[in-house]
Amino acid sequence: MEKFNAIVIDKNILVRRAIANVLRKEYGANVYTIKDFTNCKKVIEEQNPHIVFLDIEHPNDDALKQLEKLKNLFPQVTFVVLGSLSKEGGEAVLKGLEKGAADFVTKPQNNITRLLCGDHLEKRLPPIIKETAKENFELKTAKSISKDKESDYRNSVSRSTIKLIVIGSSIGGVKALRILFKQFTSNLNVPIVVVQHMPKVYSRVLADELNMISELVVEEADNNIPLNPPKVWIAKGGYHCEVQQLGANFYLNTHRGLRENNVRPSIDVLFRSAARLFGSEVLGVLLSGYGTDGVFGAQAIKKAGGHIFVQEPACAFADTLPKSVIESGLADKSYSIDILGKEIENYISDQQRKAFENLSVSVDM
Repeated sequence: MEKFNAIVIDKNILVRRAIANVLRKEYGANVYTIKDFTNCKKVIEEQNPHIVFLDIEHPNDDALKQLEKLKNLFPQVTFVVLGSLSKEGGEAVLKGLEKGAADFVTKPQNNITRLLCGDHLEKRLPPIIKETAKENFELKTAKSISKDKESDYRNSVSRSTIKLIVIGSSIGGVKALRILFKQFTSNLNVPIVVVQHMPKVYSRVLADELNMISELVVEEADNNIPLNPPKVWIAKGGYHCEVQQLGANFYLNTHRGLRENNVRPSIDVLFRSAARLFGSEVLGVLLSGYGTDGVFGAQAIKKAGGHIFVQEPACAFADTLPKSVIESGLADKSYSIDILGKEIENYISDQQRKAFENLSVSVDM
C-alpha cells in the first residue's frame, strides 16, 4: 500500500511539529516540513504529496499568491490552509478557499497553546484526510458532471408552499455556499438559515462575504432575531442555532448547548427545530460534508412532510453527507451545485404559483 505523503509549510516550528506528529501517528505518513515557500515547487515535485498544509496569516499575505500558483502547477494535490482564530485569520482563510484550498485548519495563536494543540488537530485532521485519500491513498479526483444534470429519488414532491429554507454544510461547504448564493435573487422571498461547520469569528466573516456576492441580505445569526424574509442568517461558530416560536412569530434561538455529532453548531439541531415548527413547509438543503451531522435532521424533516434537496455527490469535495442522505432514501432531488440555487428558487416559485391558482379556484367556486 502506498504511503500517505504530506508537506507542512509554516514558519513556526511548533505548528509544523504538531501537524506532522498527528499525521505520522494516525496514518504513518511521510511528512516533510518547511518554514517558507523557498524552493517549495521543487519540494512538491520531489515529495509528490497527497496533501499540503500552508500557513496564511492575513488577507494580503503573499502565501495566497503562492497558493494560487501551486494549485495551478499541481492540480492533483489537495491544499489546506492554516489560519489564526481571528477576524483577519478568517478573512485570509476564506480567500485561501477562494484560491483553491480544499479546507482549513485553525491554529493556536501563542506558543503555549501550540504545545497543547494535539487534541484539536486529532479531531480536525481525520475528516480532511479521509476526503483527500481513499484506503489505497489514491487521490480523489473530481468527477465531471453536466450542468443540467438532475437526479430524482422520488416520483414526486409534495406541493406544500415552502415557508423556510435550512441549509447544512461542512468540509467543502464554503465553496458550495459561494456558488449557491450567487444564484439566489431577491425574488426568493423565503427566510434562510445556514449551518456551516466553522469556528467562532469565521462565521461572521463568511456572512459578510456572502452578503457581498448575493442579492440577498446575509447576516450572522444571533439570539431572538425575528425570522422575517427575505433574509439569510449564518449560524454563529460555537453556538447551536434553532428556530423557535413566540405567539404567531418565529425567531432564531442561539445557545451553547452540548455538542451534537461532536460539533457546534449542529445541522441536526437546526433541521429538527425547523421540522417541528414548519413541517411540510420546510425545505432542507445539504451540501458538501463529512460525517453524519445532517442525516437525522433530514430524517426529521421528511417525517414531518418536508422536502430535502442535496448537492450532487459527484461535484462535492466531501461526498459523505449528501451520499448518506441519498442512500437513506431521504433526498427528493439532487442537483449539481452549479444549478442548485436556481432549481431551489424555481421550485419555490412553482409552489407559490400553484398555491395561488388553487386559492383562485376555491374563491371562484
